[in-house]
Amino acid sequence: MASLMRRISELATLRRKTKRMAREKSLPPKRAPLPHRIPVKRRSEKVFLGFLFSLALLLVVAVDGKGFSFGSPAEVSSFMGLSILVVLLNMLFAKYISTFQREVAASFGKLLLFFLLTLVVVGCARASVFNPSWPPFLIPISFLAVVLAAAVNQRFAFEATCYVMPFVGLILRQRFDGSELFVHVLVPYLGALTALLAARSIRRRSTLMRIGFITGLTQVATLVAMVCVLRFSGEWGELTYLLYGIGCAFAHGVGMGVVVLGTLPVLEYVFSVTTDITLLELSDQYEQPVLKKLLLEAPGTHHHSMMVATLAEAAAARIGCNGLLARVGALYHDIGKMNKPEYFAENGEEVARELHDSLTPAMSTLVICAHPKDGMELGRYYDLPPSVLDFVEQHHGDTLVEFFFDKARRLKNVSEPMDESAFRYPGPRPQTKEVGIVMLADCVEATSRGLKDPNSSRIETLIHGLVMKRLLDHQLDDCALTLRELAAIEDAFNQVLVGVFHKRPKYPENMGRGRGSFEPPRVQKEKEEVIPAEAPKGPVASGTKGDGSFSKKGELFS
Repeated sequence: MASLMRRISELATLRRKTKRMAREKSLPPKRAPLPHRIPVKRRSEKVFLGFLFSLALLLVVAVDGKGFSFGSPAEVSSFMGLSILVVLLNMLFAKYISTFQREVAASFGKLLLFFLLTLVVVGCARASVFNPSWPPFLIPISFLAVVLAAAVNQRFAFEATCYVMPFVGLILRQRFDGSELFVHVLVPYLGALTALLAARSIRRRSTLMRIGFITGLTQVATLVAMVCVLRFSGEWGELTYLLYGIGCAFAHGVGMGVVVLGTLPVLEYVFSVTTDITLLELSDQYEQPVLKKLLLEAPGTHHHSMMVATLAEAAAARIGCNGLLARVGALYHDIGKMNKPEYFAENGEEVARELHDSLTPAMSTLVICAHPKDGMELGRYYDLPPSVLDFVEQHHGDTLVEFFFDKARRLKNVSEPMDESAFRYPGPRPQTKEVGIVMLADCVEATSRGLKDPNSSRIETLIHGLVMKRLLDHQLDDCALTLRELAAIEDAFNQVLVGVFHKRPKYPENMGRGRGSFEPPRVQKEKEEVIPAEAPKGPVASGTKGDGSFSKKGELFS
């Protein structure tokens, strides 16, 4: 707590200084753009899509075996009541998503996937009413939960499951009454909750089969428990019907795992979403052509990206973000440097210095700032997913290229403020926490290379200064990182870098010369010549002869 209060105090002091300097120079303070701003065209498309979804949902919920018939006031009032419920639930859920799930609200593909899965679940519930022989345990609520947990996140999957259950209950009430309705709603609901909790980390395809097995067992246990509560009343008192229901509940869970295993790659491609399985495939350096090309053409950039990936994964795991996404994004964030690798210092400092000395600072800045755009073109060519391309485009935000900006000031020999716009990256700034972490890891790793005699205190001071610089430059305004999370990120960076720059003791040159030691033949020959032929044959305790010269026996054990 004391460390957090100290950082807050430092931040407040720096902000006051920044505002005072802005007033003195008659320059208005920089205003950050509205976070997660959605273009008007895309926003109108989402509104229209939401309207179509609500209309389709109303039609599926309201229609029954007779279709639409408004012959009596009761039927009209029923339809009006269902319409009000559908509109009200959709408005509340849309407001909830726009407030607490901004990443989902900003993604057209994720919204479309959610709408489609919801209509599939509600449509299956309606089909079970039209066809009484279809067990309601086969309604794919757990399928919706697992797919959304893998493609979006667990929290949104839970919210979507809670959202769709009232519609399933409204439909099943036309077939079941009382305790029967409660059983057929509770069993798939608890199965879906179990499935999404087990789907926390789907990094192997065999995990989906395990999730299906656990879901099936949970539904069977729930069904047996509810039948015991109902005291085997009605049809549940018949052993044949009970075993049939148990078989359907277990088969639904196992079948869900098989169906998700087959359809998940298709859903990823169609709706432009990325799961952990795809991220693991993208991190395989022996299979991905982009990473192999980066290793061959820009080995220094490849090593830098590996270090940034290690820092970013540790920091993301510390604050509860997607560490795998941060790692993969860091591996690809600098692929644009392959276009001109010789202009970047990590691929050869002397060559890069000579090339930039022949250019003006403004031209050097254009070359350096072009690598995010070049990386985007290369990433699209190799079909990288949008979630990874965000790292390529946003990892520098609109930061200032300080080295060439200072060089330009020195060449012009002016002390007055210069226009920084020509020496800044084009942006945009990081829009997610993972991209913000990679931005910080990128600058920390690159700057730490210049530390002389790095130790824990110097590394900690360096990290804190760089994080504060990015914060005061408004680079982290759009990615929602809090001060508490920044403190945790600094601690994770420090822990990793201290391990990277660890020191080892200096060993004496003659240490370890034992039975397996090696010396050049010339040296061995010289030492053999020193030993007289009349050397004593017995062991010598000190390892020397009487005249003090070393013998071969004594030297081996020295």
